[in-house]
Amino acid sequence: MHDPQKSRGVWAEGAFGGDASHLNLPVPYRPGDILEVGCAPYVPEPHYCILTEVGDDCCGVQCLYPGENGRIEFGALKHGHYFSGCFNRRQYLSPLYGAKIYTGELSDEYKFMKPLSEKLHKDPAFGKVLWKIGYDLGFYNLGFFQPQ
Repeated sequence: MHDPQKSRGVWAEGAFGGDASHLNLPVPYRPGDILEVGCAPYVPEPHYCILTEVGDDCCGVQCLYPGENGRIEFGALKHGHYFSGCFNRRQYLSPLYGAKIYTGELSDEYKFMKPLSEKLHKDPAFGKVLWKIGYDLGFYNLGFFQPQ
């Protein structure tokens, strides 16, 4: 059976190379911004994440996003870590190409982002605190929040 995902992947691998998704450019965002990221056709549907840190290096733009079983996970946006299952999916476009600030209504799985966005806009350093707590507890990229 023809697998269009695989066909696009073979073409993209040749056109962009294996590290094409790791674009390292400055970003116009700040901690607390909620992003809608669309990287179709390689990641078919748009996903949403909230930025917790905005730095200059490739791992400097950290975000939170819904994981499995109600968990909230951390990830490096520039490496494509902005949605559950990102580590199991080849991505050929940098999320920076398809990212934009989102101000619309959020579905239930993303509702935790609104109050956190307000907190991070008021206190951008809180993002580093969140990451440090998760890292110190050994939950980095495993999720540790349980939204109510």
